[in-house]
Amino acid sequence: MSVEQAFRARWVFPPESEPIRDATIIVTAGILTDITTQRIPTAKDLGSAAIIPGLVNAHVHLEFSGHSTPITPPLPFTDWIRSVIRSRQQEGSREGSLASGIQECLQTETTALGEIATSPLSAKQLDECSLAGVVFQEVIGISEQAAREKGSQLVELLTDYQPQRDQLSIGLSPHAPYSVHPDLLQKIVQLSRSEHCPLAMHLAENRAERELIGSCEGEFRSFLEDMNLWPGDVWHEFRTINDYLRLLSQADSALIVHGNDLQADEIEYLATQSQMSVVYCPRTHAYFQHAQHPLPHLLDRGINVALGTDGRSSNPDLDLWQDARHVRQTFPNLSPNEVLNLATLNGARALKLCSSGLTIGRQARWSLVPLDALSSESDPWRLLFA
Repeated sequence: MSVEQAFRARWVFPPESEPIRDATIIVTAGILTDITTQRIPTAKDLGSAAIIPGLVNAHVHLEFSGHSTPITPPLPFTDWIRSVIRSRQQEGSREGSLASGIQECLQTETTALGEIATSPLSAKQLDECSLAGVVFQEVIGISEQAAREKGSQLVELLTDYQPQRDQLSIGLSPHAPYSVHPDLLQKIVQLSRSEHCPLAMHLAENRAERELIGSCEGEFRSFLEDMNLWPGDVWHEFRTINDYLRLLSQADSALIVHGNDLQADEIEYLATQSQMSVVYCPRTHAYFQHAQHPLPHLLDRGINVALGTDGRSSNPDLDLWQDARHVRQTFPNLSPNEVLNLATLNGARALKLCSSGLTIGRQARWSLVPLDALSSESDPWRLLFA
């Protein structure tokens, strides 16, 4: 016999309509079957709160969840990378950090995520919880030798882990232009296409990255040389960000992570590729003191943009709703509905999740946002983001 549950809240924000005051959602066997204003005596009253589509954290590094504050210094960027490397070498219990990150995501109402995993442990622990999403296995290898070795291991990265839950899948994450040899990237893209798995890559993150691939100069060259990793000019066929975008467009689907430095021509190209999304990490973006994100231009061109927290290595917490509120404050000209979609439906689309959260007839995946019980604010959107 199907089990019916009902939940009543001060406001419900369905994706297909205006917010509904004093509404109840009805869930039957995990499927959203109705949203109604009729009083249902058996409904669980959630009080002064808003029910919204499930929050989707489209980009997170759970391995850094043991940090109480972001890793320093944020600038120059390559010094921050050096600190991240030292942190990984000194790290205590990876299992404990992952468990802490998963718990924080659940406590802050995240329902799905795009996890960048550096070990099979991420997949194992996520398989044991209720979060949906994609576990992107990270791939790093900038030298020709590393490219050959990692290239031969790619299929194993996908086959060694088989998710036990339908709502969790596997993907690949070629790290960034400064850490992945172009030959290795091409193999990853080919595998994505043949195995129908998504990719996520840090790209157009800052001007130093653009300088490296364009002229083999700048702080990334000094960093790679200091680390004895300088590969020579391996970017001779990939001199621009658009060169990378064109290659990634051949993948089954691709997430462009950060995109802080995307230029007009690159945005125009992305506008032609519906299988590609951009993941904006608002508070991480602020931590590194980047120029204003091209978010409004991306949205104007119809590009799917999702939100991510990144990890605690660059963000004080993993509360995606705080990143949504940061967007609302940073871009006041965006409609509140657009901002809500960034944190919910757009993330589901980027990760190719079958559920949009509060659509009748689909799996119910929703989040709860507390509202000020004493506020007399009548505008539900102002109340939601207060």
